[in-house]
Amino acid sequence: MRTFILKLKNKVNDFSIRKKLVFSFLIVVFIPIMITGYYLTHQLREFSLNDAMNKSVEDNKRIAKQVNAFLQVPINISSQFLLDNQLEEFANTQYKTTYQYVEAFQQYQRFDQYMDLYDYISNIRFYMDNPTMIDNWRVIQPDESEKKKDWYNQAVSHRGYIGWYFTEDFTKKNNKYLTLVRRIDFLHYNNYGVLVLSLDNSYFNSILDEYTSPSLILNGSDVIASSREGLIQKDITKLPLTSLKSNGTFDTTINNHQYKVVTTSLKPESSYNSMKIVTIIPVEMIVADANKSSMLALLFILLSSIIAILLIYFFSNMLSQRISRLSKHIHEVSDGNLDTNLVLAGNDEIGKIANQFNVMTDNIKKLMIESKDAEREKALLIIRQKEIKFQMLASQINPHFLYNVLESIRMKALLNGEKEISQTVKLLGQLMRKNLEVGSAAVTLKSELEMVKNYLDIQKFRFGSRFSYEMDVDPLSESIKIPPLSVQPLVENAIVHGLKNKETGGFISIRARVINAELWVEVADNGSGITQERLNQIMERMNDVHDSDGKHIGLSNIHQRLQLSYGEEYGLTLKTSETLGTKVCFSIPAGGN
Repeated sequence: MRTFILKLKNKVNDFSIRKKLVFSFLIVVFIPIMITGYYLTHQLREFSLNDAMNKSVEDNKRIAKQVNAFLQVPINISSQFLLDNQLEEFANTQYKTTYQYVEAFQQYQRFDQYMDLYDYISNIRFYMDNPTMIDNWRVIQPDESEKKKDWYNQAVSHRGYIGWYFTEDFTKKNNKYLTLVRRIDFLHYNNYGVLVLSLDNSYFNSILDEYTSPSLILNGSDVIASSREGLIQKDITKLPLTSLKSNGTFDTTINNHQYKVVTTSLKPESSYNSMKIVTIIPVEMIVADANKSSMLALLFILLSSIIAILLIYFFSNMLSQRISRLSKHIHEVSDGNLDTNLVLAGNDEIGKIANQFNVMTDNIKKLMIESKDAEREKALLIIRQKEIKFQMLASQINPHFLYNVLESIRMKALLNGEKEISQTVKLLGQLMRKNLEVGSAAVTLKSELEMVKNYLDIQKFRFGSRFSYEMDVDPLSESIKIPPLSVQPLVENAIVHGLKNKETGGFISIRARVINAELWVEVADNGSGITQERLNQIMERMNDVHDSDGKHIGLSNIHQRLQLSYGEEYGLTLKTSETLGTKVCFSIPAGGN
């Protein structure tokens, strides 16, 4: 054996350099590459499965969190009905006449208020055993057939706990909805009713549409919502939905198709039953790309090996030298040196790689600079948006309490014949609602100007004939979206500062136009104007991104938000005259950012 090895060694030593390169390639490179290729192909398939599974598990958990957060609103609404003394009196009063009941029903507006406030609430019904009340699709006398239904019996027996059912709504052509049912106890009357709150199923579909994994929301064996049904519609009906595990993953085979199934149990707050979030992953779909990539990889390895054997005979020295230089520069880049420049003669692949390498290093440097600038601008925009939100939150108390108090004041004024006071209180309630709902998302110009009009009408109630206003708005501009609170502070500034010395004859003009694919907005007053010195101070402060007193939403905040959202060429423009008043203008792209 030793003699054979020695002879083989001597024979190899007699080979030419090219033969040695080919031989070493076959022994040292080609065989390990084939073995590695096979191993990587297998690992790629497993990795694809594991990656898809991990992603589906995370998606499943996120869907459960989103659905739970979405269900929190109807849960809170049902809790408010649970403590509603007005509902207790309305539901337990023995009405002597139909007119008396109709009048009481018209005064109790909570059902319609919640449906107007939340568009994803499809319907609210209240079942109450009170013969003096009239069925009207809101308040319903439960008959024996209703009382025998499972959801009704379960709601009654669980005394205040919440149940979730996928039931028909006879007021909606018997369409099925995910429905909250809850017994409402009236302790003073030793009586109870059953609240039925139906939710719009499209909102659950919109949650699932955000994710790529095919998913279902189940209530028992009922499918509340599903996504990407086309991938699984043939087999989904044969999946044992009722036997799914509450939490975890398992494999199943239907019609010779393998599936990975992920389930998460969802039991909302104060509920006595639960739902399931089910993600179904077809194995064939996951490994299809991996198998294709594996075949291409193996084919590429084989072809590359054959080509390499041929090229080694002719270009071994040249290739080794050029590759060494390329490797050297790549190593320099990996060490953080982006100023290196690679020059290799020729237009072959290595020459092109060298050119692309130089372009890549330049692009990396540019991207690093642009990334830092973008992050800085994004941080500034977030700060400005949060300043607005903090100012709104600083004055925010329970909105339902405020709306109810203002509505009570308005109704009292209306009953006393004070129509002007009633209208003003109504405007104030609408203005407060919009201000409390302000976030960082863009709003339409029409919505912003509705809030401005409410504000101006309230100010006219305060100051009487001290000032008047005019709104001249191009209908084409109303649907264009702008950052929230971009116009109202300008109008407020015009009243507080521009007209502060005007006892009579004050005038404010709001104009909006679409000019050359840009939205142009102007707020003008006929006040005493601004001195040049004061104007310079204002302009300097508007352009100082670090200047923010944190006390109000002023010109500086609006100016910087516009520039951060649309670019430095946009922002506020001030025009003033001590005889003609002040104009504040801005323009933004009509198509968005």
